[in-house]
Amino acid sequence: MVNIKNFISLAFSLIVLFSLTSCNMIKMITGGESKFDFGNDLEEGLFAFWRFEETSGNYAYPTPWGPVLNGPDPLTVSAGAHGNSLDCSAHTESLYTTLGFDISSNMDFTISFWLNPANNNTQERYLQLYESGTTAFGIGQNVNGKLEVVGAAVSTFGHVPPAGSWTHVALVAYSGGGTLELYVNGSFYESINDSALSTTFESFFVCMDQNDSLRFFGKLDSLGVWNRALKDNEIWDLYNGDNSLD
Repeated sequence: MVNIKNFISLAFSLIVLFSLTSCNMIKMITGGESKFDFGNDLEEGLFAFWRFEETSGNYAYPTPWGPVLNGPDPLTVSAGAHGNSLDCSAHTESLYTTLGFDISSNMDFTISFWLNPANNNTQERYLQLYESGTTAFGIGQNVNGKLEVVGAAVSTFGHVPPAGSWTHVALVAYSGGGTLELYVNGSFYESINDSALSTTFESFFVCMDQNDSLRFFGKLDSLGVWNRALKDNEIWDLYNGDNSLD
């Protein structure tokens, strides 16, 4: 006759053993991390995330998904904020991709990246959103090294990223009013309004503008684009590395 208590105890032990084995198998398959345990919601609304870990070839592949950045020159990488980084100083033409969705005033969006400028006394362009026949929207630095966004007008933030060191930057754009919020090293820094957000953009250029000018002499790392406004704690997680993307 089966002892009910022993049977229940055995069944419970088998369930625990199966759960632990399944988790270990998932970790083995995914390289040490369970794809079901993100730890935050940074995958929600994520369009693309580029880590620039490539050591050869002309393309920067996204992780975990998104379009490939095309480079006319072989990618040059060096030590970054997390692993390797894209060395824009070595590129004479921009990396380019078609976003696949439109960024406009009808939506919130976030762009996050690490940058390490070689200097902060020249006007340079880190990234550029562009749509043929419309006003472009660039993110870069002015001649005084201050972060700026350039569209129908020029809007300048007060922060100057220090040359020769890594700074995390997140720009959060809100629909309806052209409001841009700047986060520096995980914390809110400043808010401005920019009318260029009323334009629709579809193309994305990295290291310089769509005309391959205003080249950024420095490095970029962990570049992400979301079609939503990230929360304060999510931006903090991107900065301190407590996320499943880096």
